[in-house]
Amino acid sequence: MSDESTKDTKDTKDTKDIKDKKEPKKVIRSKKTIQQSLESSLLKQNGNEKDKDKDKNKEKEKKQNEGRVLALSLRPKSLEDLIGQNDICQTLKSQFESHRIPHFFILSGPVGCGKTTLARILSRKIHETYGIQDVSHYYKNIPIQKKVHYEIKEVNAANQTGIDDIRKLIEHMGFKPLPPSRVKVVILDEAHQLSVPAQNALITETEDVPEHVFYIFCTSAPQKIIPALQRRAFHICPKLLKDKDNIEEIVKRSAKYAEYNGDIDPFVEGIIHYEVFSPGLIIQAAEKYFSGLSVSDSLINGKNEMVGNIDMISVCRALVGGKWNVCAEILKDATRSDTYGIKASVLGYLKTVLLKSSGNKSINVAKAIRFITSAEFQDESIALPSLLSSLCLACAQMNS
Repeated sequence: MSDESTKDTKDTKDTKDIKDKKEPKKVIRSKKTIQQSLESSLLKQNGNEKDKDKDKNKEKEKKQNEGRVLALSLRPKSLEDLIGQNDICQTLKSQFESHRIPHFFILSGPVGCGKTTLARILSRKIHETYGIQDVSHYYKNIPIQKKVHYEIKEVNAANQTGIDDIRKLIEHMGFKPLPPSRVKVVILDEAHQLSVPAQNALITETEDVPEHVFYIFCTSAPQKIIPALQRRAFHICPKLLKDKDNIEEIVKRSAKYAEYNGDIDPFVEGIIHYEVFSPGLIIQAAEKYFSGLSVSDSLINGKNEMVGNIDMISVCRALVGGKWNVCAEILKDATRSDTYGIKASVLGYLKTVLLKSSGNKSINVAKAIRFITSAEFQDESIALPSLLSSLCLACAQMNS
């Protein structure tokens, strides 16, 4: 009996072991753990989707940039992409981190310094800071990345200068933004071309700005913006690339994108010699240099030697020589819109001559600069005659 009982106990133990091996233990999980696991899996899926979207965006950018000039394909997309603008980037980052974001910006500087590019970066940064609305009930089964279209409006103020255009713009900006955007941003390029009544219409609008509205002015002539608007704005002036390291960096970046393997040192030295320091003009000149043009031919237009159809180098040389008859012949077709360009080119040339001259010549050049800077520009109807008379007096001074 004892032997049989021991056998029975062994058999029962063996059968239990077999059952335990066949039937794994059931793990009982709470609702919280199930939710957490689901959330983590969803986060992983969203992360993978974002990575895929980033890769797709990169591929799209590559395809879009194929066949485009360097000035368009190398346009910065974020503050980190900007070269030589560390102070501005740090100021803007700290301003956004403080959540005290100005509703009215004025970006001013010479041609090609990056005003419009910075305005576009700013507009995207504003939208990213304020976030996006939940649009899941509007768009079902569509990833959020595919339906985000920020409400950014770009206006060429050179084409829409009147008060009626600005009234329509103000009315449009008064409406709430469409989902998923939480704010509206308008970029007014060439803002100095707005008429005085149009600028006056924006005084109240830029002072008591609705929470969802942001204005960004881009101008190469900030003195033509009325003082009331200037006082309300947050001013940003992109710097020119006068540091050799910054110039080399932007040229190297252009050469790498253009797959140019030649020597870039002569081109960098030419940029410094011709004083072409605007990033946009440097990239345009690099395009020509990589195509086979000489350093001087590549940089001659970047020096702003033409204002409209006027050869400013010939004007400046004739002025320094005191030849008013030559200046008058070249300037006979000048228009009111050329006034500021002529003045800036002449003063820039005379500044270089003044720094390289001495004795009586330096005194005459200094007096000529004073004549030109005293020209009346507040009234546009007399701006051109006032400039021409100052140039005539400057020529007479150079002959004395």
